[in-house]
Amino acid sequence: MFAQVSHYKVQSSRVRGAKCGELKNFTENFLNTPYFLKKKEVMLLVKQNLGKLDRIFRFVLALWFLSLFKPRLGVPWADWLILFVGLIALVESFTGWCGLHDWLGINNKNQ
Repeated sequence: MFAQVSHYKVQSSRVRGAKCGELKNFTENFLNTPYFLKKKEVMLLVKQNLGKLDRIFRFVLALWFLSLFKPRLGVPWADWLILFVGLIALVESFTGWCGLHDWLGINNKNQ
């Protein structure tokens, strides 16, 4: 991966232009930044919008949907849907961010 990025960086330095220069600066800064700072910058892009109680509820729901005691409807697509909802609830409980809440403008972080 780094070989491809460095090749692109060398190629973009030959071409003159504002967009190529911006890409060159981005790649140089990205490659020179330590890994832990890159991870921190990515985490700052996603702001938490779920409160503590909401995260606990989603975690319990995910444990139930992913356990042996999950609701079984007998229809294969419904069982896959329950598994998918359980995985989404588990990820949301750990990250504290819900895409649907973000899209609707709901913020329960302080509740």
